[in-house]
Amino acid sequence: MINVDMETKRGGAMKEQQRLLQEIALMLEHQDMLSKLTESQCLDEYGYSETHCIDNIGRLELPNVTKIAEQMQMTRGAISKMTKKLLAKGLIEKYTLETNKKKYILN
Repeated sequence: MINVDMETKRGGAMKEQQRLLQEIALMLEHQDMLSKLTESQCLDEYGYSETHCIDNIGRLELPNVTKIAEQMQMTRGAISKMTKKLLAKGLIEKYTLETNKKKYILN
């Protein structure tokens, strides 16, 4: 009985370790992409947060301030301020859904 419990715990720990390694690999991949873009000087006037925000808008389904804030682990206020700057620069667009006129979606 003890051996079975230990194997179960080991299996769970290994899955968690594998998940963490995948998260680190994904983070390093994103960091590498940002570094390459920064080196190309096409994003010189934009910070990492703005670039990351644009990336999340492209990846999320029906992105809004709340979803982006959750994804980036930032406050909704910070994301709102950042998206206003990006809207002013013409880098993203804002629209409402036909089914919910109050909800703004970013694109």
